[in-house]
Order: sequence, then C-alpha cells, then structure tokens
Amino acid sequence: DMKLAPLVLALDHLQKPAFSGLADFLASNSVGILGLVILSAATAGLVIAVSIHILPFETFYTFSSATRALFDSAEALFFWLAAPLVAIFFFNRG
Repeated sequence: DMKLAPLVLALDHLQKPAFSGLADFLASNSVGILGLVILSAATAGLVIAVSIHILPFETFYTFSSATRALFDSAEALFFWLAAPLVAIFFFNRG
C-alpha cells in the first residue's frame, strides 16, 4: 500500500544502525556461540531479577518457589547484576 511505504522505509532505515552495530560487535569480537549463549542467559537473568524486584508481579502472577529462590533474594540480585559483567570480562579478553 502506498500510504505505508514512507513508514516502512523509515522503520527500515532506523533498524539498520542497531542491527548492523550488533553484527559488527559479534563479528569483531568472535565471542563464539557458547559465549553468546552464556552472555544471553546472564543478561536474561539480569532482566528477570531486576523486574522481580521492581515490578509488582504478585498482583497478576505467582512465581514458583524455585523461581523465587533463583531471582528474589538480595544475594541473587547481586549475582544477576554481576553475571553479565563477568561474562563480558571473560569473553572480551581475547
């Protein structure tokens, strides 16, 4: 549709710098698939831990005791804050 063409072109233009930057980072640092998986898991854990501590999830979802043990304590929050930094340190050394 001709009405959507400028919007599609604008969105395409905006996404290229973000994804090309990510592609450049992955290509230049040669983290490897294992490093990428570990860094992704650490980052996902960070997002979950921070979300559990900030957002009121109890109003619409009840987490299992295992999930709460993994993400809800102060020690777990510290671990999930430090995990991505440690992963970046070890995988960017080479």
